[in-house]
Amino acid sequence: MKKTKLITIMAIIFIAASCKKEKNSGDTTGQEILTMKVNGVDWVGDDNLAGFKIKTNNKANFGGRQTSSDETLSMNNVEVTATGSYTINKALSQNFTFLKDGASPKLYSVSTTYPKSRATFVVTKINEGTSLLDNLEGTFSGVLYHSATDSVVITNGVFKFN
Repeated sequence: MKKTKLITIMAIIFIAASCKKEKNSGDTTGQEILTMKVNGVDWVGDDNLAGFKIKTNNKANFGGRQTSSDETLSMNNVEVTATGSYTINKALSQNFTFLKDGASPKLYSVSTTYPKSRATFVVTKINEGTSLLDNLEGTFSGVLYHSATDSVVITNGVFKFN
């Protein structure tokens, strides 16, 4: 059930991203930007980039993929009504995940099982988008767990979608 829900949520982000044409250059003047450091190593998303707030329920989502490493970042289902700081709350069905795919896939996430796991994002700007979606800009960070002894530290995250 959890895996199906995650796949569904990620599919929503990827469908929305497929409408975008430009790829992430890592340059903050671009239209789609998703960058971060994962355990101190630079990570730049270059595929399926999307970030938006659904106007009917104010649920925010952002994510994207790095093709060279076959890794995907996804944040979704967080109610955003204004600019400000938001902490992922699993009790509200909010998700923040990092998938290392490939030969031995690993899904890292904020989990109630691992109390030290956490993720926060700051919405610095909400841009008027389509009649259904608003675009988002901001920053993020977190500590996500795959198991009690396997985690990733995400710092210096930036998302910008226009």
